[in-house]
Amino acid sequence: MNSVSLNGQWLYRIGHGPFSPVNVPFSRLPVGHSECKRHFDLPNSSERFFLKLDGITYYAKVSLNGSVLGEMLPYCEYEFDITDIVKAKDNELLVELEDIDRAFGPSEGWENFGGIIRDVHLLLRESAYIENVFFLPTLSPDLHRAEIRVKTEAVCPADACFTITLRDGAVPVLTYTQSPAETVTAAMDSIRLWSPEDPQLYTLEVQLCSGGQVMDTYTCEVGLRSITHDGRHFFLNGKELFLKGVCKHEMVGDSGHCPTAAQMENDMRMIKDMGCNFVRLVHYPHHKEMLRIADRLGLMVSEEPGLWWSDVSREEVAEGSKEVLRRTILRDRNHPSVAFWLCFNECKFTEQFLRESAAVCRKYDPTRMVSGANCMSDEDTLLYYGKCGFDFYTMHPYSDTFARAKRSAEILQGKPLLFTEWGGYHVYDNPHLLTDFMREM
Repeated sequence: MNSVSLNGQWLYRIGHGPFSPVNVPFSRLPVGHSECKRHFDLPNSSERFFLKLDGITYYAKVSLNGSVLGEMLPYCEYEFDITDIVKAKDNELLVELEDIDRAFGPSEGWENFGGIIRDVHLLLRESAYIENVFFLPTLSPDLHRAEIRVKTEAVCPADACFTITLRDGAVPVLTYTQSPAETVTAAMDSIRLWSPEDPQLYTLEVQLCSGGQVMDTYTCEVGLRSITHDGRHFFLNGKELFLKGVCKHEMVGDSGHCPTAAQMENDMRMIKDMGCNFVRLVHYPHHKEMLRIADRLGLMVSEEPGLWWSDVSREEVAEGSKEVLRRTILRDRNHPSVAFWLCFNECKFTEQFLRESAAVCRKYDPTRMVSGANCMSDEDTLLYYGKCGFDFYTMHPYSDTFARAKRSAEILQGKPLLFTEWGGYHVYDNPHLLTDFMREM
């Protein structure tokens, strides 16, 4: 597969006003309805052509040469097959954006920015191509060996095969083949484990072969590690784990959701250098580069779909949230830094939403723990987290911080308890209360 960037200078207008230049990706304060367009030629011939947008805020309708390709929800990747629509010359790509009035997307919980906030690509593919890869290692109880499975999804003939290679640096340590209809389990000895103290990474390469030719190749960095719990404590690679972290938004000043690669790297390095081992990426999916940085630095992360005091009984909100969560899991589930998925942030529970959100996580990634960032009552948390199969409790002790945290720890038994937020205005500029709270923690 070849990828051609469609970033750069586009034309942009607010409402139906005049067009003016804008550089994509971009992020601006909300304006309601806006439109972005550009023209492009095909760089060369190919059997299949796809348009890929890595993220917008907060809703988009995408059209090519007057034909509607589809709609987009915020923050996550969408691909559109344009093979039958695209022309050799002078294609017009139009992205219509909404950033104020959508039920799911804009939030009062953080500053909002509209725009095409991430990269846009033209993908050139052969008739056979890889759609998705899922790396599924299982570690032995002594953590000395691993069983490796790689699930693959592809558009390909029945006689195609996948060649799967795992490399330690440049050295292949595992190579095997499987057909489109099977998932082979391969054993691997003398493994190196990923952890915040020693973030060891392997390179996974999956080649799709048909008719004696390599039709497509997928490559990513992966890690071998185990995150579990015993009903009270978390464990990483068999050792008790105490999560020390921060909540991090993606927004950087007037750049909104478009931080530079250097800014993302610098933020994560500062978090690592201050002694953290965990970053809660709040409250929406961040740029995928953040996951690669976390993998390499040794920072565990969690991800969530973009909710804040949202009414999850509204169908548009609930369905939008679950779809963003699904697409984020498919994008990021091969990253060893992802410790768990959070289905919501600070929303009043409905049992249906909790059950269905957890089911999305289990379906697309049965390997990771699931929870939600929560500030409801301890009694409701105990009841619904148990009924809906969440793996650990969370709580945000803001009101009467010290007493609330202590009470939650006494009531929420049978699962680990993680304070996914705490303190806030109650401990701000109050060193004695902060010290007492930390001592109790």
